[in-house]
Amino acid sequence: MATKSKPKEKSKSFESTSMDVSDGEDEDFRPLFIRNLEGSIKSKETSPTSTSDGRRLESGDKPTTPRRDVLKASYRNSPRIFQSPTTPGQLESGKYENRSKAGDVVFRYNCKDSSHWENMIKSETSRNLKWDIINTNPFNRPLLKINSKYMFQRTREMSIVLNDVVSELGNSVVEYYSLDTPANLTECTAEDEVYIGRIRSEGKLSDGSILFEGTMESSLGHLVSLDMSGVEEYFIFPGQVLGLSGKNNLGRCVQVSQLFIPRPFPFRQARISINKTTGPLSILIAAGPFTPTDSLSFEPLKDLRDVIEKTDPDICFLIGPFLDATHPMLQSEDTVLLDTFQEIFENELQKLSNRLQDRRTKVILVSSWKDAHHHAVFPTLPYSIKKFSQIMAISDPGVVSIGGLIFGVTSTDILMHLSRNELAKTTINSDRMGRMARHLMAQRNFYPLYPPDESVPLDIEFWADHARMEVTPHILILPSELRHFIKDVDGTVVVNPERLTKGISGGTYARIYIDLPNDPDEENSIGNGSPIADFVMGEIIKI
Repeated sequence: MATKSKPKEKSKSFESTSMDVSDGEDEDFRPLFIRNLEGSIKSKETSPTSTSDGRRLESGDKPTTPRRDVLKASYRNSPRIFQSPTTPGQLESGKYENRSKAGDVVFRYNCKDSSHWENMIKSETSRNLKWDIINTNPFNRPLLKINSKYMFQRTREMSIVLNDVVSELGNSVVEYYSLDTPANLTECTAEDEVYIGRIRSEGKLSDGSILFEGTMESSLGHLVSLDMSGVEEYFIFPGQVLGLSGKNNLGRCVQVSQLFIPRPFPFRQARISINKTTGPLSILIAAGPFTPTDSLSFEPLKDLRDVIEKTDPDICFLIGPFLDATHPMLQSEDTVLLDTFQEIFENELQKLSNRLQDRRTKVILVSSWKDAHHHAVFPTLPYSIKKFSQIMAISDPGVVSIGGLIFGVTSTDILMHLSRNELAKTTINSDRMGRMARHLMAQRNFYPLYPPDESVPLDIEFWADHARMEVTPHILILPSELRHFIKDVDGTVVVNPERLTKGISGGTYARIYIDLPNDPDEENSIGNGSPIADFVMGEIIKI
């Protein structure tokens, strides 16, 4: 079977590129490969009679080198594209245009209506305030830079890095639960002993395939199987760091009697500047991809720009991918782009920047390894963008401080990946999505699953340095293919806005509203001692 090549990009210098980056709301979405010459192109291209070498085409043959005589068209609502007449397509998505219930609120958290957002739009006091955004980083390590090197990994170095992560979190378990010094897994015991390590599995995790790897310090990395029949309830997954107590039979199998799960970091004690004087903080959250699967236009992103202009939120999180590298049209050898992936991305940013003029909204771009124009590595480097006054780019995962509140975000679908790999034993129905989010905070990691999902291009050293949490976020943003939600998980507000597009139709985005009753003179108060979740309202809305 012949493999299909990636779409071809026509190379051209930046200086020679002439692009109209206006939104063009009155433009139609017809394919941009020369609207005014559609007839002539079709007449020349749809009925070729011979190949470039002079051989006459028989019935059913295709020309080996289709013409690409395309005039330079202005870049408007869609990427400039040439589609071979032998496989006609469309740039606009009819299904997306005909979607139902656009703008409907499909989920509410901690509120009965949208009056808070409506009142904020009308408020002149809050409209004049612009919040400072501080890009923070776990463990004060250097921020992930756009010129960082990755995937230079040796097996020995990977094992050392992984062991360091397990040991550090394992030591916190021993300290929190006041446990005895961890025993050696290679030694047989008739009495219960304490062990520290991580869950492993050969294949999919099941009751009969639970493995446990000890740390190098305590057990020289020794691997044993676990008999969990004596534990009434557990929720485990590959890569999970934990402590356990049990009898070690012949140094091969531990009969587990108790599990010791790590505890999340406490919330950071810092001055919260959201108070009665500043007014509330409004945030809009949308996750890509921003194109339907039957189109290369950015119609959903255009509609989102309209929402931003109308509602004027303080902060907008735009989470990649912007143009998914696995987009069906990008996989077709009959699709030839006249703009590079980077140019397509930059043009959409320019349109957004134009709409932000005279607005208070600041946009935070969260990168994705799925983007066609970006580095395919996780953790993912920030997007390389030119300087915009109201747009900033952060890595995936990323942590920012806004008004003293900590926001954690990742574009990688860890909720889906964990839910596929978790092994649960429970006697009662529990909040599954809340439990997935709790795993992240307990493991102090934005992606605690190891080995990662087969789709994730994980760099172990990047992961050790840039995927861990130093504090528990007040707001944790986890976009996923799983159903949208906003919920309180142990005081942290976890938001899954889902995706702005779902296949060939529109998806959803989220907005939250944070209104703290603090007095401006109170240094470290969140609602007079109450958790932040009590003062957050949220909605999930269809685009």
